[in-house]
Amino acid sequence: MMQEKENQKNKNEGERKNSRKGDVQPCSNSTTVLSNKHSRKGDIQQSAEYRVALITQELTALTKELIFQNNEKEARAAELEVMNFNLVIQYDEKEKRAAELILANKELIFQNAVKQYCTEKLLRTHQELALQYREKEERAAELVIANRELMFQNIEKEKRATDLVIIKVEHAEKEARAAELARSYNKNEILNKQMNHKQKLECMGRLTSGIAHDFNNILACVLGYNEMNQYVADDIADKVLRAELENNTEQVSVAVKRAAALIEKMLTYCRQDVMREKMDVKPTQVLIKEVLEILGTALTDGITAEATLECTEDIQIDSFDLHQILINLAVNARDAMKEQGGVIQISLRTVTNVKAYCVACAAAIKGDFIELSVSDNGTGIEQHIINRIFDPFFTTKQQGEGTGLGLSTLSGIVHHSNGHILVYSNTTQPNQGTTFKLLFPLFLKTV
Repeated sequence: MMQEKENQKNKNEGERKNSRKGDVQPCSNSTTVLSNKHSRKGDIQQSAEYRVALITQELTALTKELIFQNNEKEARAAELEVMNFNLVIQYDEKEKRAAELILANKELIFQNAVKQYCTEKLLRTHQELALQYREKEERAAELVIANRELMFQNIEKEKRATDLVIIKVEHAEKEARAAELARSYNKNEILNKQMNHKQKLECMGRLTSGIAHDFNNILACVLGYNEMNQYVADDIADKVLRAELENNTEQVSVAVKRAAALIEKMLTYCRQDVMREKMDVKPTQVLIKEVLEILGTALTDGITAEATLECTEDIQIDSFDLHQILINLAVNARDAMKEQGGVIQISLRTVTNVKAYCVACAAAIKGDFIELSVSDNGTGIEQHIINRIFDPFFTTKQQGEGTGLGLSTLSGIVHHSNGHILVYSNTTQPNQGTTFKLLFPLFLKTV
């Protein structure tokens, strides 16, 4: 751009010089002609006019040249102003670029410092890793030695393990024989207990049967004479004496009936392996409700009786026997709670997968049953006493309060019906009491 403007300027100056030379040459020729034709005065006048015209022409040319130069200068000034503006913009851009370069330089310096720090850190890490590597090599050498020692020890242990396996097999065989002997011993203990119990029952049964029959004969005589006294009372005219005699005969009759009931219990105990020819089976839930009504008047203050009936199946047992069982257990529960009071809970439900041993006969119990339980929160029964409570004439009550035949008779009735008895008692904690669970065979109803 600048080179083109310089070439244009040189071209314009050359053209102006050529135009000046052309203008001076004609003037010189005209002056020569006039000087020949006119006089000297005319020549001077023409010469003055010519000079004035020449000067005017030169001034005009100079004016044009000055105008041209002025235009060129103005154009040049505009160009310079544009160039100056571009230079200012370029300068500003250079300053921005310089600031960016300064920032980039600072960032590079910071990155360089970070890299140097990282390099130093990596160098230290490398040194530490080298040290750890040397330690690991030393440790590996130690582990190789230890591994060899362990291999040797392992071989020794394998030999020892082989010996121990042989010993363990022998020990297992001994344990199996011991377990078999223990099972045999437990089975023999159960059989011996059952045999002793049966022998005891047989002996007591024979004794009781003889006493019961003799006593029954005596009661028959008493009852016969008492009936004769009733006939005699009809012939007595004295009303007071007759009333007294009737009252006495009635009391004797009541006493005889009680004695007969006791004899019936003794005979029931003697005939534990004999079933009644005909059983009067009633709905179990109805019988339990009847017992609750009877207990309502027989229980003392502070003692109540409740029932939870969850089973609809009926126990295949004579209603009189079941009634006797419930009354017997309820009375025992009442006597156990007579000091502090409590609740007698009678429960009827179905239980499955029972695995236990009967407390009375020591037989193994397994299967599904109808469970009739009577619970109290009294003083409880000691474990060494539980093993004897079903023995005939055994009682923990005061003299004159119990005969010792209640639970023995209960055991005979339950076993008549192919049932079994479980007893749970807690004497370590207060008010936990005793629970009698009677398990009877479950006969499902068929449609």
